[in-house]
Amino acid sequence: QDSYEKHAHAMRPAELQAFDDLVIFLRNMSCVGQAHPEFSRLNAFLAATCGVKVEMQPIRARAISYGALVQRLGFSGVEVLLIDAEGYDCKILQSMIDHCSLPGNQQAWPELIQFETMGHSNWMGNGSERDLENEMCSTLEKHGYMVVCNGKDTQLIRLSVLEREPRLQRWVDTFWCHRCKERSHAGMPYTCTNCEGNLCKHCWRLFQAFGSCAWDWASVPGDPRLSTLTTNGLLLWGVDFNGRACCCRNDRWEYSGNNLRRISVSRDESLILGLDSSGRVMQCSNWSSSRWNELPGSPKLVSISVAGDSWRVWGVDLNGQVWVKRSESEAWEEMSGWLDQVSISWNGRHVWGVNNYNEVYYRQGIYGLWNLVEGKFKQVSVSADGGHLWGLNEWNQVFWTLTYDLYWIRVPGYLIDICASEDGMKVWGRDKSGYVWGFRCN
Repeated sequence: QDSYEKHAHAMRPAELQAFDDLVIFLRNMSCVGQAHPEFSRLNAFLAATCGVKVEMQPIRARAISYGALVQRLGFSGVEVLLIDAEGYDCKILQSMIDHCSLPGNQQAWPELIQFETMGHSNWMGNGSERDLENEMCSTLEKHGYMVVCNGKDTQLIRLSVLEREPRLQRWVDTFWCHRCKERSHAGMPYTCTNCEGNLCKHCWRLFQAFGSCAWDWASVPGDPRLSTLTTNGLLLWGVDFNGRACCCRNDRWEYSGNNLRRISVSRDESLILGLDSSGRVMQCSNWSSSRWNELPGSPKLVSISVAGDSWRVWGVDLNGQVWVKRSESEAWEEMSGWLDQVSISWNGRHVWGVNNYNEVYYRQGIYGLWNLVEGKFKQVSVSADGGHLWGLNEWNQVFWTLTYDLYWIRVPGYLIDICASEDGMKVWGRDKSGYVWGFRCN
């Protein structure tokens, strides 16, 4: 008490209010069987800054099941079940499920459920690595609920009630995405964030991958105008409107060659290939002196993609025939399939392409088979590590997905060309005027 009064007397009013709020917060951190996971950290902070240490005193309290509470208070069901039990939320919800699942108790299900999802229930799992809070949401969905919004707290609504209750429908309609403006059911589940407000399920996935920068495209240094662009995973390359190959190195543009239409470069820049205006494959033997020579025996191509390790080159000719060239061979091999454009990963094990119907195909390297996958795009670009895939549709809208699930997400912007760094965390695109834009996830 003396320590408290000494420090309280020395504090300004605002500091004293913050101190009292923290003490009250600590007093409300009661848990069953053990101290709150945040108690030690906050108590240590309080002791270091204010010289006050809060002692938790154990007390005995009777615990009853949800069913026993129903019997004691004599109710059958509730409109809203609100739980904030400092780590025991999932156990209470499971007790509720057990009661409501009994024969004759179908009317006992709550219409709305809110429980805390800050990880405390996971921590109370005694060292288990399972995400108990996420598992509980999945369990409730199996029992007829829909997740409306999640964050520090998660709200769920019973679908059968939503269909017949206009007041709940109006409540659901109040949810909207602060980024893409999606509203109501279409964006669910929404996620409440500290920096972006509520995000719909699509924008939340985008935010998880790239942070806020996915909405912050910026022009690249030098403000170049390009007819096509690409990357070797590290630097931005392209061809300008004068047919010169170019590379942005240390925020300065370097130029080489002429009469080119497209370019593709290996990671170490040991192999730089371009397509001229007639489709001939040209190889750069000396970048600084603009020395380019036709690659003997090459078909005329409209699309070309060099693997980052330079061991494989894939291409598509004027008729849509797919070709591949191995580093150990001078000859090009015809491959199965008919495409308009192709993009490959660093090691050549992941090959993506689109045909003239905007259908997207994938195959595992040279020895794989083409498989039709989800999406309708005129161009796709895979990151060097094979993990990120970008697509542009016929309206030049930008889409992104992780390659392991192909759940396409609309990204703000309209582009004609797109490419990504080797880890997918830096992206460049070209608009219809040839200006280059990009964003980087730090």
